[in-house]
Amino acid sequence: MRCLHFALVLAGLLAVGCDDAGDEGSFITPLDGQTAVALDALLRVRAPTLGVPPEYPLPELIRVVDLAEGGFVPGEVVDEGDVLSFVPRGSWAVDRRYVWTVDIPEGMPHGPELHIAGQLSGSAVFDTSEAIAVLAAGLDDDDRACLVLSRRTDVGMMEGARVTADDEEIADLRIELQGPEVWQDQVWVPGLRPEVDLACLVADESIAPGTRLRVWWAGSGPWVADVEDISPAELVVELHRGGL
Repeated sequence: MRCLHFALVLAGLLAVGCDDAGDEGSFITPLDGQTAVALDALLRVRAPTLGVPPEYPLPELIRVVDLAEGGFVPGEVVDEGDVLSFVPRGSWAVDRRYVWTVDIPEGMPHGPELHIAGQLSGSAVFDTSEAIAVLAAGLDDDDRACLVLSRRTDVGMMEGARVTADDEEIADLRIELQGPEVWQDQVWVPGLRPEVDLACLVADESIAPGTRLRVWWAGSGPWVADVEDISPAELVVELHRGGL
């Protein structure tokens, strides 16, 4: 796995490295693209291999930008053992979109060497609004195309949904919603509790990997997702930057 390194100005001298070993159990939460995030939610990075020594000053590993107002969101990074949490100064704003970044500083001498799973680095977005979007699409064990939604929802939200497969409308379509309680144990990551639903497409004809889906519902859309040859549960883990 490729590691991207970012140089930061640090208060202390610290060495941090991207580590492809020991990725199991790593993740970020909320997942990339999640909506309806609680106003008091913390941003968490679970990195079991990090190993911050007690009382050691934390680097600026997590930064958050308010996309409406611009500029960094004030807050602090808190070490909770194998979890780093970003605690904002105050609550998140209503109906607001944020981008948060986990940075991997370049290694520096004269400090403990910390390790973080490479897939945790980079940026992700989250939203406090009740908007709902399609984040990805995969195939379940019954070869049905299942959409990864950006939050929990209900069947009523999906009424009147239209879906095209490679620009051909899917006739006699029925949508089956599945919450995390149905599928999360398929790809167990310790400590991960997804808060999104899957919308599985029940149709007469199967949908092959590589098919481009366009989805409309509740007067919104289209959302576009190419069907990947991977289970939707694994896609959720990928959006959490999870290590399997």
